[in-house]
Amino acid sequence: MASSYSNLKIELIGTGEQSGSWGTTTNTNLGTAIEEAIAESVDVAFSSGTATLTLTDSNGTQSARHLRLNLTGTSGGAQNLVVPAIEKPYIVNNGTADTITIKTPSGTGIAVPTGKTMWVYNDGTNVVDAVTHVTTLTAGAATFSGVVDADAGVTVDNITIDGTEIDLSSGDLTLDVAADIILDAGGEEVIFKDGSTNVGHVSMDSDNLTIKSLVSDKDVLIQGNDGGSGITALTLDMSAAGAASFNSTVTANAGVIVDNITIDGTEIDLSSGDLTVDVAGDIVLDADGGDVIFKDAGTEIGRFTNSSSDFVVHSAISDKDIIFKGNDGGSTITALTLDMSGAGAATFNNDVTAFSDERLKDDIETIEDALTKVKNMRGVTFTRDGRQGTGVIAQEVQKIMPEVVHDKGEYMSVAYGNLVGVLIEAIKELKAEVDELKKG
Repeated sequence: MASSYSNLKIELIGTGEQSGSWGTTTNTNLGTAIEEAIAESVDVAFSSGTATLTLTDSNGTQSARHLRLNLTGTSGGAQNLVVPAIEKPYIVNNGTADTITIKTPSGTGIAVPTGKTMWVYNDGTNVVDAVTHVTTLTAGAATFSGVVDADAGVTVDNITIDGTEIDLSSGDLTLDVAADIILDAGGEEVIFKDGSTNVGHVSMDSDNLTIKSLVSDKDVLIQGNDGGSGITALTLDMSAAGAASFNSTVTANAGVIVDNITIDGTEIDLSSGDLTVDVAGDIVLDADGGDVIFKDAGTEIGRFTNSSSDFVVHSAISDKDIIFKGNDGGSTITALTLDMSGAGAATFNNDVTAFSDERLKDDIETIEDALTKVKNMRGVTFTRDGRQGTGVIAQEVQKIMPEVVHDKGEYMSVAYGNLVGVLIEAIKELKAEVDELKKG
């Protein structure tokens, strides 16, 4: 693909073209074409008539490309300087004896008085003032060749710049820049006021960026736009020592540290002391895994388990008991010990009673033929889990007194305490027989 040319006749090398010579072309583009357009001046000589500048497809030097046009020669009256119809700024210095109008071939152009320099802009159709107030300056209102000092201030529309203030008489002040807005305060504070009242400031304190609310008990709010709705994402309450209220979830992938409590991943760790959970309602432990596990220094000592909706209390350490304690009139007592080294043998601290109030019972009858029932029962010794024991066989007792046998679980059990009634009546029957024999 052959080279093409921009409006300023900078040569645009085609893809794959000028192998071995593209550097020369590029150097000419930079050192000649671009330098002429942004920095260089050229003399344009008049000879009692119109002067015309043109551009051709070449990156070599061309007068029409130069930033500054220095008009010289004999004008012979007011004349025109015709430039190509492309977008480009010019600085035009008129050194002739007459006014020269710089224009495009079809435009009306702008007149540059003799002895004056103007900054103009070719918009591709016409040549106009590059800055609107330049015309006023060239008319003699003011000419500046250095720094402008205005000790009484400067007013631009309703903006007044005076001393250390920029004042706006009405409306909003907009700072609109193409790049960044930089606030550089040598005093280390950027102060915000409302009606001369300091409401807050941003400061550098020992290289820390500090945002401070200056009005007593007035909060610092962080606000934003959530899908078109204004929200307050964070409120720092200055009437409550800076208490922070977030509007929604706080996500902290690296964990959260509150005093000596660390919350991270699946753990809540306390570096020292006790952890108190104090709520106005109930404390609910909802474990979808079915276990609430108790540990001491990482070692499991027990757990609560949901086993097919049965509530299981489990001691995890071999031969360690489950102990129920309480307060009896100010003294700590062990009410019940379940001995895990004794197959769960239960030791109660005092009497074990069951409700036996007549008011709770219906269809009360004396046990009949109690002695026969006792005679049909068999007392046995046995070994269970390597330990010797005595008692009865539930399956045998069920045939005689089914009301004292529980068979709803995997294994049958006997309410030994409920056998007292039949034993009482059996003794009474036996005594009656003994008394009868004594009479004989």
